[in-house]
Amino acid sequence: MTTELGGQRCARTVRGLITAGRLGPGEQLVEQSLVEVCGVSRNTLREGYRILADEGLVVHVPHRGVFVSSPGVAEVRDVYTARRVVECGALRERAGAGLAVGAARRPAATRLWWSWSSSSAAPGRPRRMGAGARWAT
Repeated sequence: MTTELGGQRCARTVRGLITAGRLGPGEQLVEQSLVEVCGVSRNTLREGYRILADEGLVVHVPHRGVFVSSPGVAEVRDVYTARRVVECGALRERAGAGLAVGAARRPAATRLWWSWSSSSAAPGRPRRMGAGARWAT
């Protein structure tokens, strides 16, 4: 069993506040209020700040304080690129798994798509449904 140290627990609490949107980008972290929220000493809170700074969630500005990171355009673009790769890969994986199961276990929309794509085009129906498919006949 692993025990969570004070700095790690404090970092988890502040991370939760950031991801929940209670602490916004560019917002200064007020030490006194976070000491009370985390129930730790200032030194332990600062240890949590170091953990969060290593993760890139906060930025320490000397003689000014600690602030929630504000992602730039490049970082936001990187996040959405990564999401697109992961989510599209998951969809492809799921679609491939759907082909292996019997038609009775496929969702109705998948069965409809496969019936349309594998049959000859009937009047009023598109040959294939998918990206760029047209509903007009």
